Amino acid sequence: GRVRPTPPLHVIGYFLAKGVVFEDDTWQGRALIDKIPKYIKKYADFFCNLTLQEYSFQQYLPTHLAAAILLASRVALQITPRWRP
Repeated sequence: GRVRPTPPLHVIGYFLAKGVVFEDDTWQGRALIDKIPKYIKKYADFFCNLTLQEYSFQQYLPTHLAAAILLASRVALQITPRWRP
Protein backbone atom coordinates (compact mmCIF):
# COMPACT_ATOMS: atom_id res chain seq x y z
CA GLY A 1 0.00 0.00 0.00
CA ARG A 2 0.89 3.63 -0.25
CA VAL A 3 2.53 5.41 2.63
CA ARG A 4 0.65 8.59 3.46
CA PRO A 5 2.34 11.60 4.98
CA THR A 6 1.80 12.17 8.67
CA PRO A 7 0.40 15.63 9.38
CA PRO A 8 2.06 17.70 12.13
CA LEU A 9 -1.16 17.51 14.16
CA HIS A 10 -0.68 13.75 14.63
CA VAL A 11 2.90 14.28 15.80
CA ILE A 12 1.71 16.98 18.19
CA GLY A 13 -0.94 14.59 19.52
CA TYR A 14 1.80 12.08 20.28
CA PHE A 15 3.87 14.66 22.18
CA LEU A 16 0.82 15.98 24.05
CA ALA A 17 0.03 12.42 25.16
CA LYS A 18 3.61 12.01 26.44
CA GLY A 19 3.53 15.39 28.21
CA VAL A 20 4.80 18.77 27.10
CA VAL A 21 4.97 20.48 30.49
CA PHE A 22 7.13 19.53 33.43
CA GLU A 23 6.93 20.00 37.20
CA ASP A 24 9.58 22.70 37.32
CA ASP A 25 8.24 24.70 34.34
CA THR A 26 6.84 28.11 35.19
CA TRP A 27 4.03 30.12 33.65
CA GLN A 28 4.52 33.88 33.58
CA GLY A 29 6.97 33.47 36.46
CA ARG A 30 4.58 31.45 38.63
CA ALA A 31 3.85 27.77 39.16
CA LEU A 32 1.85 26.08 36.41
CA ILE A 33 -1.90 25.79 36.75
CA ASP A 34 -3.82 22.63 35.82
CA LYS A 35 -5.26 24.15 32.62
CA ILE A 36 -1.86 24.77 30.97
CA PRO A 37 -1.81 21.49 28.96
CA LYS A 38 -5.28 22.36 27.59
CA TYR A 39 -4.05 25.86 26.65
CA ILE A 40 -1.00 24.39 24.92
CA LYS A 41 -3.28 22.12 22.88
CA LYS A 42 -5.44 25.08 21.84
CA TYR A 43 -2.41 27.09 20.74
CA ALA A 44 -0.93 24.05 18.97
CA ASP A 45 -4.20 23.48 17.08
CA PHE A 46 -4.22 27.15 16.05
CA PHE A 47 -0.60 27.16 14.85
CA CYS A 48 -1.08 23.82 13.10
CA ASN A 49 -4.05 25.20 11.18
CA LEU A 50 -1.92 28.16 10.10
CA THR A 51 0.70 25.80 8.66
CA LEU A 52 -2.01 23.98 6.69
CA GLN A 53 -3.18 27.25 5.12
CA GLU A 54 0.27 28.34 3.97
CA TYR A 55 1.80 26.26 1.18
CA SER A 56 5.40 27.25 2.02
CA PHE A 57 5.24 25.12 5.20
CA GLN A 58 4.93 21.95 3.09
CA GLN A 59 8.71 21.92 2.61
CA TYR A 60 9.29 21.04 6.27
CA LEU A 61 9.08 17.63 7.89
CA PRO A 62 5.97 17.11 10.05
CA THR A 63 8.20 16.37 13.06
CA HIS A 64 10.03 19.69 12.61
CA LEU A 65 6.76 21.58 12.24
CA ALA A 66 5.36 19.86 15.34
CA ALA A 67 8.42 20.84 17.38
CA ALA A 68 8.22 24.44 16.14
CA ILE A 69 4.49 24.57 16.89
CA LEU A 70 4.99 23.29 20.45
CA LEU A 71 7.80 25.81 20.96
CA ALA A 72 5.59 28.63 19.63
CA SER A 73 2.79 27.50 21.97
CA ARG A 74 5.12 27.57 24.99
CA VAL A 75 6.45 31.00 23.99
CA ALA A 76 2.92 32.40 23.43
CA LEU A 77 1.90 31.18 26.90
CA GLN A 78 5.14 32.48 28.46
CA ILE A 79 6.12 29.07 29.78
CA THR A 80 9.75 28.80 30.82
CA PRO A 81 12.04 27.29 29.94
CA ARG A 82 11.00 27.69 26.33
CA TRP A 83 12.53 24.37 25.31
CA ARG A 84 14.14 21.36 26.92
CA PRO A 85 16.94 19.39 25.30
